[in-house]
This record gives sequence, C-alpha cells and structure tokens, in this order.
Amino acid sequence: MEQFVEKILKFEEDWDVNTWRIYGVDIWPYVRIKLFFYFIQFSKEKSFQKLNPKSSKRKKTYGKIFSICKAIVNTELFFLGLKKKKIIFFGSYFHRTLQDGKFFNRFFDPMILEHNLQNDVYLVEFQKTLNNCIHPEAIISLVKQLRYFELSTKFKDKLYKTINPSSVSLKGYGDFYISLNSIKNLDDLKIDEENLIRWAYKIQVKSIFFKRFYSKVNPDKIILLSSYGFDDLYAAIYAANELGIKTIDFQHGPQTNINMAYTNWSKSPKSGFNILPKAYWNWDTNSYNNINKWAKNIDAITVKKVGHPYLEWIRNNSYQSDATGYTIIYSLQTLSLDKTFPFNLIRLIRDLNFTWVFRLHPRSPFGIDQLSEFLSDNHVNNKKYKIEASNKVPLPITLSKSFIHITNYSGCLLESNMMGVPSVIIHVLGKKLFHNYIDNDFIMYRNIQDNNSYTAIKEVIIKKSMLPNNKSQIELMNIFNPLLEK
Repeated sequence: MEQFVEKILKFEEDWDVNTWRIYGVDIWPYVRIKLFFYFIQFSKEKSFQKLNPKSSKRKKTYGKIFSICKAIVNTELFFLGLKKKKIIFFGSYFHRTLQDGKFFNRFFDPMILEHNLQNDVYLVEFQKTLNNCIHPEAIISLVKQLRYFELSTKFKDKLYKTINPSSVSLKGYGDFYISLNSIKNLDDLKIDEENLIRWAYKIQVKSIFFKRFYSKVNPDKIILLSSYGFDDLYAAIYAANELGIKTIDFQHGPQTNINMAYTNWSKSPKSGFNILPKAYWNWDTNSYNNINKWAKNIDAITVKKVGHPYLEWIRNNSYQSDATGYTIIYSLQTLSLDKTFPFNLIRLIRDLNFTWVFRLHPRSPFGIDQLSEFLSDNHVNNKKYKIEASNKVPLPITLSKSFIHITNYSGCLLESNMMGVPSVIIHVLGKKLFHNYIDNDFIMYRNIQDNNSYTAIKEVIIKKSMLPNNKSQIELMNIFNPLLEK
C-alpha cells in the first residue's frame, strides 16, 4: 500500500499536475484517484473492471423519438417543480440503514430531524433510489433525472456551445503517460489524452444540468457523502464551484493517510482543484488532522470537525440495547469467504463462549445463505452467531450490545472507537490504514496470519470481556447544524 502512495506522490513531485486542464476541468484529481484504486485492485489480484460498458441493443427509430419526447417533457417538469432550498445533500443507498421501518440516511437525516430542516433541503440519491425512505418529498433520483436530461439534449447541440472552449492544457502529460507503461493493462484505465478529452467533455455536458438545477434551487451549499469516483458527482462539484456555491465533503468512512482522495495533495491550484470540494467536515480528530495537514496550505480549503450525527442521534433518542453485552461484532469486508474466515478465526468462533455478530459489507461478494453454509461446512454451530445486513440493523445498535469489535480494515473501527467499544485489527492492511489509531490498549493489532494469533486474540477477547466498555473514550458532541456553517 505504501509503495502505491509513494509512487503517486512522486508523480506529483515530478510533473506540473496542478496545471493539467481540459475544457476548463482540472483532470489530475480524476487521474490520481483512478491510479490509486487501480493499483489497489491489482494488489488484490482482481481484474480491473471497465466502466460504463456500452449496450449492444438498438431501439427502433420511432421508439427513440418517443423516448426523446418523453425525456424532454420529464426534464422540463422536473425543473418547473423545483423549489428554493438552502442545502442540497448528495448521498446513496449504501449510506442508508433501516430505522423504525424506514430507510434512514445515517449522516443527513439526523441533522434534518434534529434541526427541523425538512423544508430547507433536497436529498439527491446519486445511485439507485430505495423505496420507503424517510423524507420522500425531498428525495431526487439523480440517475433518472440525468438520464432524462441527457436524452432530451441529444439533438440540441446548441446547448453544448456553452461549454468552456478554452484550450487543452496538458503540458508534459504525454511524457507522464509514457512513464506509466509498466502498469499492467494501462489502456483499461482510460487516462490517455484522447479518453481524458472525452471525459472532460462529459463532465462539462453534465454540468449544464447541474447549473440549471442550482439556478432553480439557489442553495447556499451542497454537501456530499462521496466526492470522488463518480462522474456525476465530479460534475455536480464542478458546476457548484463555477457558480460560487460552497462544496462540502461530509465524512462517510476512513479518511486516513493512505486514502489518496483525502491525503497529501502536495500540488494544487491556489483556488483548489475545481472538481474537488472546498470544505471537509470530519467525524474525529485523527481524520481532521490528516486532511488539515495539507489543506492548511491552500487558502480556498477549510476543514472542520463536526462529529458523527448518527451516533449522537442514537444516543439522544435512547435506543437501548436489551442484550447482555457479551457479543463480539466482526465487521466484514469484500474479501472471499476463506480469507474472511481463516482457520484460526474459525477456531476462536467455535471455542469461545460468546455470541458473534457477522456484519456484512454493503457490497459483500457473498450473501447470508452462502456465509451460513460456509460456517456449517467448517463445523460452526449456528447458535454461535448472527448475520447482519448493514442496511437492516443500525451499526450503533449492534455496537451498544458488543464488548469488542473485530475487523480486517473496516471503517466501522472509527464508529466503534467513538462509541467506546475496543477493536482488534487482524489484517496487515488494517494496521497500515489505522496506524494513527492503534494504541495497543483500546485499538490493537493482532495479525490473524501469525502462528500465535489464536492465543493472542483469545487473550485480548477474554480480557476485554471482563471490563466495561470504556465510556471515557466517548466524545459527546451536539448534532451539527449544517445551516449555521457559512
């Protein structure tokens, strides 16, 4: 992992990355983040997934005409129906959990409810939109509306004349790209000049939608739970920055010094990159420090610790656990079953007299039935464990029932820490990712692959089971009011 970070930082040192711009769009953040996650994918021996595969199906001409007419009508009705709002939130289905029978955005809905913001916000879902969400009147399906807009403008080339016509500025990029030739399947990454020009053009076209959207809603700020990796969000941020609307990344997971979206931006335009947010709101001190370390050198960027709204919401609304507190929570990743449950961990589950909760990752490669079958094949009694889907049971509820948290490298560690539940990291990547958190008392590292891991982890579990959760570890904060931050 460190070698990938160092390699990307060396790129920044050697090339004028802060000057690379196409059609007015800064392209280095896009390239940097794609390179980082590309390196990670190959380090896990996964093939790189090509994005946005083209469909081979063709519609008949009259069908296309009807679809375009329908899209034009729906687009105009959408814009006509918009109202003035102070904040536009951008989130996704995987940020939601089932709370009192409705899907609840863990980060935005606590702020909305606590400060009665229902009439002041829109909630834009940038992937699929779930049914039965709280505040349905405020929800906008971005995928649907962008699809209508792009189809409605299919034959309106005059709209595209509003695109910034400035020249392509890629001094040295060709030589930089040649320097990447040792990367396996580099073409799949699509960061050559030709593909970057197409990408920047696409961002500009999408930004036409967002500029019209913002002009109708007139928000003070947009707040996003993911500000990288999605072209729609790059366009949303770009358009807001162009219009002088405040753009904010609200922490949704680990923001440590090896996540290249959040660390060591050593070169930047004075005004910041125009496809990245201008502000970062963090849960905890470590996350704040990691971002502020580089952001303090860029006048246009601000960083603020605001706490974790959902943890405070759970505490304030007295969701009490009726469990005995003798539960071990194991937050799972997207690893295969055999890597998720190595032999020494299976032994611990079988031998220790505790109930385990296996919390599935939102993008888990296996389901509940597959996991149950795997555990049965490994002679684990089904009375020893429960399996949780992350969107069905709120994490703080499960943590309140647990005396210890086990993880490979899940961001649940941060929330466990903030709720006073100790953690054991069992994967070397977790050690690297959370090294600023490890104190060998409350957050510990015990490599499950070590020969003595069974004994080492067993000793920690037994010791922690005899101690109350460390409530002094909990930093209580009021649920942040996003309207008050200018």
